[in-house]
Amino acid sequence: METVKFMDITGSETAAMTYLAGACLKAGVPRCPACGCEKLYNIEKNRRKRCAMCGHSFNLFSGRWISRSRLKALDWLRILRLFEIDETATAIAARTGVSYPAVLRAVTTLRMAILHEHDGPIRRESPAECGGEEEILGFVAGAAAGAICRPVPEKHILFDTTVGGHRMIFTDRDLDCGSLLVSGERLEMIDTGEEFPGCRVFSAEEGFWTYARERLKRYHGFSTDSLPLYLTGIELRWENGDAGLFDLLVEKVCEYVDA
Repeated sequence: METVKFMDITGSETAAMTYLAGACLKAGVPRCPACGCEKLYNIEKNRRKRCAMCGHSFNLFSGRWISRSRLKALDWLRILRLFEIDETATAIAARTGVSYPAVLRAVTTLRMAILHEHDGPIRRESPAECGGEEEILGFVAGAAAGAICRPVPEKHILFDTTVGGHRMIFTDRDLDCGSLLVSGERLEMIDTGEEFPGCRVFSAEEGFWTYARERLKRYHGFSTDSLPLYLTGIELRWENGDAGLFDLLVEKVCEYVDA
């Protein structure tokens, strides 16, 4: 978003709320969170509505990702703008004056919204089924290309995804393999886990991981549970570029959680 336009929509809380109200209308037809009815009455313009069916009154953001953080509209837009330019939660808190816990909750909500809407094959759990339809085999480190592989126990697979058409598998440090064989594709170890001691990374292509690794360093490590959130957000940036993400980020947080 152009700087001039951003200044216009963040000139006041009213302007920010009006912008987000419009984004909510685009992201999904307003409906009652209690009964799902779409026939609603305005109680307070751009803020509260009442259901014609059950009489339930609710906030415009109810049921949407944005409702998971109780921030002012102005603060939400400022956080999304700084997230767009790849600032960390610590830096965002310092620049906006919003508390770090509140900023962290907001950016985590944003990442959850991105992951929820992701239509690619990012998975929270490994699809590996040793002995089943897909078996992940591991070459012992330093073994010749024609060496016999051994099945990789699923417990060693931390995360399995595809980015830019390339399979990427994260394993724990206990797996002593130099490469993996998955559905006939050879995945080389592209990260030994020196910078991220909790895991090793296997892929047929290093481009995305080189890009992602530099960003993950800024978070001073990550847990296995949070890896999908970080990777999906980084992939969105990888696919769309570092600039021009603002409108897309607004759309994500304004969508319904159960959409």
